[in-house]
Amino acid sequence: MLKDGVEARPVVVLSAATHFPLFLMRSRAVRLTSSALALLTLGGAALFVWLTEQRRSARQEVARTFDARADQATASINAARAAQRAYVAPGQSSHVWMPQVKALANQTAATIDQLRALSSSNDASQALLEASASVAEFITVDKRARDYLDADQPVMAGDVVFSDGGDTAAEVETELNTARSAELRALEAEDIAMRGREAWVAGGSGLLAALVLLLLGAAGQRRDEAKATRAGSLVPRSDDPPSIRPMSTVSGTTVGATDDNHARDFVTLSAAAEVCTAFGRVQDVADLKRVLGQAAHALDASGLVVWVGSADGADLRPVVAHGYSDH
Repeated sequence: MLKDGVEARPVVVLSAATHFPLFLMRSRAVRLTSSALALLTLGGAALFVWLTEQRRSARQEVARTFDARADQATASINAARAAQRAYVAPGQSSHVWMPQVKALANQTAATIDQLRALSSSNDASQALLEASASVAEFITVDKRARDYLDADQPVMAGDVVFSDGGDTAAEVETELNTARSAELRALEAEDIAMRGREAWVAGGSGLLAALVLLLLGAAGQRRDEAKATRAGSLVPRSDDPPSIRPMSTVSGTTVGATDDNHARDFVTLSAAAEVCTAFGRVQDVADLKRVLGQAAHALDASGLVVWVGSADGADLRPVVAHGYSDH
């Protein structure tokens, strides 16, 4: 949609800070929040891309309909022109062809009105307005030719049919082709804009997710180094006096706790990897809801909600959720 001449871009809104000092990542709550932020960003990006692809498909279907209707209008006006020339053809009865010309001209006008309703380009709309005017002129020319035939002046009728009638029918065909070209250019420009928004959202979400993973990895490395330092300080050294050497049971307990922490970290990382893989395979909203449930389970969360901002940024609305009622 357009606002003040500028295209408004709907985006997924996530309420979060953009910078986490490394020492904050040592907090388990901050790490879980950061992981949830990365997952929700990826999920929101997947949903946005899916919705954009749906809009692209719908727009392409309208374009195909427009093209087919333009072909119908072109065929109708050409058939009307051929039937009109039969008025003065030897061995033909004008009274047989006159109803067909009238029906074909009216059909062409109605099809052009349908094309105007389908068009999304100003240039196409203007060309279709001119095509409608040319059809009206064709109908006027046809009436003049009939009047000459009723007055038993076939030469004058033939002059009108082959000059004015042919020219106005050719103008209708030219304007229809102009409208078709303008609509195709508009479709291509809109498709490029949609592709750009998809790339912008996907790239931004991927960058944020990568940043969170890097910070989590750095914080985990610092934590492991600190644990290793503490564990090393409890190992007896050969030059320590016997009176200050720590008990082996204390050292064994410390090493066992470190192994447990590593095991828990491995399980958490595996769950996060599974959720990320599932997000990459999302194809529709049902899949997204299922993966949100998987993410909530991995985070030990009661529910998750993805919010999307309106085009003007005035409000938020939930688009998909897990663990919450519809109300």
